[in-house]
Amino acid sequence: MPTSQLCIHAQNGRKCQYVGNCSFAHSPEERDMWTFMKENKILDMQQTYDMWLKKHNPGKPGEGTPISSREGEKQIQMPTDYADIMVTPSPPNARAVV
Repeated sequence: MPTSQLCIHAQNGRKCQYVGNCSFAHSPEERDMWTFMKENKILDMQQTYDMWLKKHNPGKPGEGTPISSREGEKQIQMPTDYADIMVTPSPPNARAVV
């Protein structure tokens, strides 16, 4: 589980330099979600969704999945999983290929 601190790049309004591998939250909302997950022993976003679905649709058969069955399930991706890859600028003396 990632840490509950904010990414220094995101705090300074810049793009994170650790695309896909940053273990810090990129917004207060993401930090709050990780804190909630840690305090409630929630392992992934699918589990969070299942808990929400059960709370808002009590007794509806076929909705949600048991918390204990995690193996082989599709995982919900976080927005940070799709972060843009940073492109390093070319050195000033680099020549363009024509």
